Amino acid sequence: MPTLRAHAVRSTAFGEFEAVMIENCGHVPHVEQPDIVLKRSTDFLKRLAV
Repeated sequence: MPTLRAHAVRSTAFGEFEAVMIENCGHVPHVEQPDIVLKRSTDFLKRLAV
């Protein structure tokens, strides 16, 4: 479930947006869970390219 901060970003963002909560992850997801971040980012960008 996206946090209140994610909802605040969504309300001001332009274009596509996806909020993701990663288990066992703090404030530095690209360092703490790099494989998950890379996979989710890649999947998101692929969807945009369609």
